[in-house]
Amino acid sequence: MGKWFKKQGDRVKKGEEIAEISTDKITNTVLSPADGILGKIIAAEGSVVPVSDIIGVIYEEGEKVEEQLFQGAGKSEKQNVEEVKAESL
Repeated sequence: MGKWFKKQGDRVKKGEEIAEISTDKITNTVLSPADGILGKIIAAEGSVVPVSDIIGVIYEEGEKVEEQLFQGAGKSEKQNVEEVKAESL
């Protein structure tokens, strides 16, 4: 995981660059898949994240999501939450 351009709690727009992912071959940006609030950053900067793991969660405005949904984050399922995923580069 490279750098986050947004902080937890920041508003994001669909298509906006929100993070950077680096591999041994390239560096690429991650675009927000939806409008909302970056409610949870799961992958810390500098961490190693398998392809397709969840790196963050975007909440809808006013949405309340239970914190226990994120225990063991990575491959856990979440209802009504847009997931930002590390994409195959």
